[in-house]
Amino acid sequence: MKKLILIILLFISKPLVYSQVWSELGKGTNALNANGSIYTMCVDTKGNIYVAGEFTNSKGRPYVAKWDGTKWSELTSDTTGISYNWTYPKVIYSICTDTKGNIYASGNFLTSTNKFYVAKWDGTKWSQLGTGTNALNANANILSIGADGSDKIYATGKFENSKFNKYVAKWDGTKWSELGAINSSLSIRYMYVEKSGKVYVDKNTSGTIQLFFWNGTKWAELGDSANKDYLRPYSINAINSDKNGNVYVGGNFKNANNQYYLAKWNGVKWSQVDSGFKTGGFATIFIDNANNIYGAGAFKNTKGKTYVAKYDGSSWSHIGGGVDTLNGNGTIGCIFVDGSSNVYATGFFTNTNGKYYVAKYGTLTSIEDISEVNEFKLYPNPATTQITINTTDNKSVLYIYDITGRLVHQQNISAQETTINTENYPKGIYTATIINNNKVAHSKFVVGR
Repeated sequence: MKKLILIILLFISKPLVYSQVWSELGKGTNALNANGSIYTMCVDTKGNIYVAGEFTNSKGRPYVAKWDGTKWSELTSDTTGISYNWTYPKVIYSICTDTKGNIYASGNFLTSTNKFYVAKWDGTKWSQLGTGTNALNANANILSIGADGSDKIYATGKFENSKFNKYVAKWDGTKWSELGAINSSLSIRYMYVEKSGKVYVDKNTSGTIQLFFWNGTKWAELGDSANKDYLRPYSINAINSDKNGNVYVGGNFKNANNQYYLAKWNGVKWSQVDSGFKTGGFATIFIDNANNIYGAGAFKNTKGKTYVAKYDGSSWSHIGGGVDTLNGNGTIGCIFVDGSSNVYATGFFTNTNGKYYVAKYGTLTSIEDISEVNEFKLYPNPATTQITINTTDNKSVLYIYDITGRLVHQQNISAQETTINTENYPKGIYTATIINNNKVAHSKFVVGR
């Protein structure tokens, strides 16, 4: 028996701290429960999160889902969804939001005249962005959309102009027009729009990938004659820029060591951001206000699971490494980091029920999010007649549960040190849980004699 208790103590007695952990965004009746892959994610100025992709509603139609901080819901009214006219595969490829909180979506949905269009959600209903002579009337898929800081909307993809070239279209608030003449012979798969109105796209010309940008006047390839071939001939999956004007590009390109890496353009030349990843390329990158870079995609940890990596200016680190890793079972296609450093990730991975979801790496905020974290000290462990709890929070509630989950003790804590009598507790394993300001911490302990 003593040996058993010693083994238990070795497992549970190490000091733990309040920390960030990965968890599913929304559980139970508030879960997303997406039945298909999630292609795209955006966040409005109020912090609401929106996702879309292949997943469908009860009527078999793809939709945009909204997380309001409490639950997931579908953006639709009683009379209108995005469209009743879909082509296959049924999918929403891209969504974005403007400064007013309007949501825009593009995908394989069509007008009554079988033209692809950008849909706008104004908080009440969906409508076509631009109608009549001001309509986009795209003749093929719209793969990517984005908004600048002046609420101009940009769209690109497989659709062509009158000269059969793919192009970038711009909505100025009144009508659609072609943005310059990029004249891409093949589809433009990815686009990134800065708040300043600078637009970056991958231009595919006869199988050669080039990174072009719109500087407000014309399209130009990023890089001079000595540097412009840095990314060729590989695919570009992600583009972003930091507050210093550096541009970062991720995709399926490799270095001399056969590693997938992130490329950086500093305005003069291309360079490699630290070492790369051997097991897969980048599908998404995000840069926070402190210029930390977050990346994810197909690269995997030692267990063969995908994860989110963070670059702090000197090296990459694994977000939530160890027991708290994301452990995705598919490609991570989208990531976002909010002002509180919470990380959100989604894409082509599923939970244990086979449902696609949004994962959040953040501080515990509810009982359903309890994990092995702890910022209070509990001793002695094992206990006989009493335990003492030290905590930095003096306005908390303490709960003690036995191994069956039955509540055996509850009290308010108003001091940093609290003593609990355990003399009448049966021998066994217990869990002490402290709740303070919607934060939860817990620790296991053993009562012996």
